[in-house]
Amino acid sequence: MNSILITGLKGGIGRTTVAEALRYVCEQENIEAEILDGHARLNCDLRQKVKTADYALIVVEDGVFGQLDIAFMAKELLKDQTRCGVVINKARDMEDVGLQELLLELNIPLLGSIAFNPYYAYVLSEEKNLAQEDKTVYDCLKNALAVMLSIEPEQ
Repeated sequence: MNSILITGLKGGIGRTTVAEALRYVCEQENIEAEILDGHARLNCDLRQKVKTADYALIVVEDGVFGQLDIAFMAKELLKDQTRCGVVINKARDMEDVGLQELLLELNIPLLGSIAFNPYYAYVLSEEKNLAQEDKTVYDCLKNALAVMLSIEPEQ
């Protein structure tokens, strides 16, 4: 069974929300994968999970802080040769060129974006699963899973 480590420095529509949504997508698509909800900062537990994960998904927000988050996490992940990718949460309409350039430089794929949407705050406040409530989020994470697990996405 593949294991996917979810990490990142943001809460809200961040790593735990993405981890829960990925679990839901895996269940719906009959994909066997262990989803590891990692810590935001490097600590002993996260370093151990990095060593056991087949893939790491870094959840960031776009902008300068997202770039810092990726640079911070990527160093540790790439040191252990852990395959990794990025999902941007609270994505703005305008493309973040600096973030794109950094990902290209680090050879880390952008697996998808979850747009900023005030409705998502309501969904989360009702303790609902974002992928279950929003097809766009579901499809984004399904496509990300296809890349992470090297599954051919449906057309």
